[in-house]
Amino acid sequence: MDINEFAEKLTEFGITNENYKKWREIHGKLFGDLFLCAFEESDEAQIHFTAAVTNISENECKKAVTKLKIAESLCNNEHDEMAVNYFTGLCYELTKDLKKMEKYYSRLLYSDMDFIFPLAFTPYYRTAKFAQRDSECTKAIYYYKKALEIYEDKKLTREQSKIVSFIYYDLATVYLYCHEYEKSVTTMEKSYKYDASQNSFRDYVVTVLNALSGEKARVGLLLSQLSPHFIESCKPMTEAIFKGEDLHYYVVPQDRTKYKSFWDDLTKEKELLEDLILDRKGRRAAKTISRKLTKTLPFVQRDLACKIEKTDTGFIVRCKNYCVKTLNSEYEALFSMKPENFENWEFVSVNEFEKGEYK
Repeated sequence: MDINEFAEKLTEFGITNENYKKWREIHGKLFGDLFLCAFEESDEAQIHFTAAVTNISENECKKAVTKLKIAESLCNNEHDEMAVNYFTGLCYELTKDLKKMEKYYSRLLYSDMDFIFPLAFTPYYRTAKFAQRDSECTKAIYYYKKALEIYEDKKLTREQSKIVSFIYYDLATVYLYCHEYEKSVTTMEKSYKYDASQNSFRDYVVTVLNALSGEKARVGLLLSQLSPHFIESCKPMTEAIFKGEDLHYYVVPQDRTKYKSFWDDLTKEKELLEDLILDRKGRRAAKTISRKLTKTLPFVQRDLACKIEKTDTGFIVRCKNYCVKTLNSEYEALFSMKPENFENWEFVSVNEFEKGEYK
């Protein structure tokens, strides 16, 4: 940037500009010294850097990356470099470019600097959280562990310990969801190790874990300590667990009278579905089957996603069971009724779609 361009930039978004000061204050409150102490030795770099973080807050990550590249060329010290790496990684995380996200976030591991990130913007945390929301458990576990790596082998502040504790709590909930109860318990113990203060969300999960272990007296005590809001949802769940009637944690027999109709309806559209798949419109075909599955299995009370893949011998339909034991059981019953005219179709129940990609 030449002197004239820099002068124009100062006028538009300069250090004396009130709008500039406002954004510095906003970003400083959220990111603290990670943001405020970057580029202290260069007004020019600080302007580009602040503008980049502002672009991120306005969901304009492409513009932010351009400005961060300019700021990167103006780095004077390790703090500057790590701040650029973090916010560049954040841009790619927000745009779901996970390969580039990891490239920049991984650089933070080689720094001795003691950064404090807001929990919601801790490296990898957002990606893990959305994977958990979408029932992609392996992916969620992978990225929660990546988030924890940021804090490994470091002396943590009280604030950092609370963040680590909450990430372990999140990780424990994923293990619980996918029925890895022992891992959930040991991970929850780590959460307490880093922060033993009262946490209603964690108390909820601990209550469910005790119910799955058959600890009725313990569950009663834990329920009495929960707030009314949490008791309202937790108590019915634990009661269903004790009765073996919770659909997620147990196989509960369902009405199967609609299963034949599912295949009858699908047979009528078989040729159309195959044409769609061969015409590279597999998503449309998958949505059709998803709608029929959702209608046939209403007890799940959610849209049932599936993916279709062309194979050498026909087609394979992967139907997501969301780790719901009853749904998995009903899928097996439904698919066992597959008629002969679907001999080149394979229907399988899967916990998640992306399991093999994250280890």
